[in-house]
Amino acid sequence: MIAKLAGVIDQVGADAVVIDVNGVGYLAFCSTSTISRLPPPGLPARLLIETHVREDHIHLYGFVDEAEREWFRLLTTVQGVGARIALAILSALSPEALATAIAAQDKAAITEADGVGPKLGQRIVSELKDKVGGIALGPAAPAPLAAASEAVSALVNLGYPRSDAHAVIAAVSRRLGGEASLDALIRAGLKDLGMKEAVALAPIGSSSRFRALSNRATYEWAEGDSEAWERAQVAAVEEAERAGDRPNLRWLEWFALTQAACFGRWDEVLRRVEEQIALGPHYTLDSILYIKAYILAARDRLSQPG
Repeated sequence: MIAKLAGVIDQVGADAVVIDVNGVGYLAFCSTSTISRLPPPGLPARLLIETHVREDHIHLYGFVDEAEREWFRLLTTVQGVGARIALAILSALSPEALATAIAAQDKAAITEADGVGPKLGQRIVSELKDKVGGIALGPAAPAPLAAASEAVSALVNLGYPRSDAHAVIAAVSRRLGGEASLDALIRAGLKDLGMKEAVALAPIGSSSRFRALSNRATYEWAEGDSEAWERAQVAAVEEAERAGDRPNLRWLEWFALTQAACFGRWDEVLRRVEEQIALGPHYTLDSILYIKAYILAARDRLSQPG
């Protein structure tokens, strides 16, 4: 049985990817969440795999992390939930949001997934309510269930889709920890949703969309989430390139150096400084000062023992 694939992304589709492993292409069906977190074709990637063997086929299902794979396994234990439905649920709800919805017995959130009706949604939340605790979602303790459920209801009453409300409250709940108040959850949730909405509403290739993505990267940096920061940073760079906005692209590169340094990613800082020097003339004196500052900071940090 195949449990993991490590190779180069060859093709990316709407619901599957082909990963090239030593010249052999493996087709793995994935949730849209997993696909959105994979690099573009030509770059290396790793997928955790769940293998389903049937009389007429062998299907591979790919996941970027263990939590999503464990949820896939758990969902498919429910009668009426096959691999396709499980991936649809994981496309609509993150593992954290799914755990929150099931703990709150919120079948409406589950039914937002394609192919899940009210009866199946009720069966899923009923059969899995005592099994949620068996899946590890991260080191931080989430906020109390009552506060999280009330925060979700508040966002839904404000007009946000239930699946979005669950996803954002699950994320901010884990980020803020077990002492988070209802007010803090709602405020943080509204801020996250507002940034998401700003990106969605801004036309592709526009300066407003670039600013929205850049603000999102800055917010994730301030929250200390390096993975989310990197995803938002890549999206902002792609938007600046799409718009042909070279001044903003250069500014974004320099700001990324600041943020990478704050995450302690000194090797990356040095590499990116060297790339910027190689690009030739710079727009402002600040650029030269940034180069000097980061080389010195990185040199001092890397020279420290241990």
